Amino acid sequence: MGESFAGRGQARWLGPQAGETASAVRAINEVVAYSEQASVSVIELRKFSDGCIVQVEATATSSAGPAGEALRAGMATSGVVGDPPPAVLRFSVELDGGATASTLDHVIAPAAEPEPPYFSALGGPGFDIEGSRLSTRQELWLWPAHDEFGLVVEWPLFEISSTRISLSFDQGIR
Repeated sequence: MGESFAGRGQARWLGPQAGETASAVRAINEVVAYSEQASVSVIELRKFSDGCIVQVEATATSSAGPAGEALRAGMATSGVVGDPPPAVLRFSVELDGGATASTLDHVIAPAAEPEPPYFSALGGPGFDIEGSRLSTRQELWLWPAHDEFGLVVEWPLFEISSTRISLSFDQGIR
């Protein structure tokens, strides 16, 4: 274990294998967390042999001027030591049996196989900013694959407190 698998491409905990198609796709298109300033939606679930992709979209409007400035100021603000700044959009998963993982737990692309579960963003968060509005669409990778799990969303800068939903390939959001 560790490096890439011969003939498979990248390490299985880093994302779907090159050329692999999803074995299950579930359109969700539901707002799962919101405040007066922002919303976070789950767009789609895709299941692969090694893991799942959760496609999310977040939008926010800054009441304090340009969204880019609000985001930069929120990144510079520190809260409790060890906690990420309030501008960081946070995602985590909760699995049956109590296992959890967060997009904040690991380095972006660990070279050695991490302890499962592993949950990370595929690519960077990248925000589109226009005036007081910002948006992002991200794909989150959960390894190994699960048929159902809890997704927790939090975005303190835009007053989205910790919100949990249950996701399932059979039922969508429960």
